[in-house]
Amino acid sequence: MQIYPDFHAFVELSIIGAHALAFHGRPRYTNAQWASPPVRIDITATISGLDFEEACNGRVEGTLGDLPVSFPSAESYIKKQRASGRPKHLADIDELTSAS
Repeated sequence: MQIYPDFHAFVELSIIGAHALAFHGRPRYTNAQWASPPVRIDITATISGLDFEEACNGRVEGTLGDLPVSFPSAESYIKKQRASGRPKHLADIDELTSAS
């Protein structure tokens, strides 16, 4: 995926979706990931289960391609997924905790 460096100059990126799960060693491919490269980026001001301070303090630095970004810590990711209550997100928690 190509993300233009100019975009990063204006926005602090934190990857919270399936790429975050892969960052923690447990990839889960969505239908869109199998079909083609990502063609959109969703921008959100809130994250279910985490307040702003938790989201900022619980970040882990990484890269997406060559672009420096942050990901939620495993603990923050689990809290976020649990708050959503979606079956596939609860399965993500099982994947992450079984890796420990």
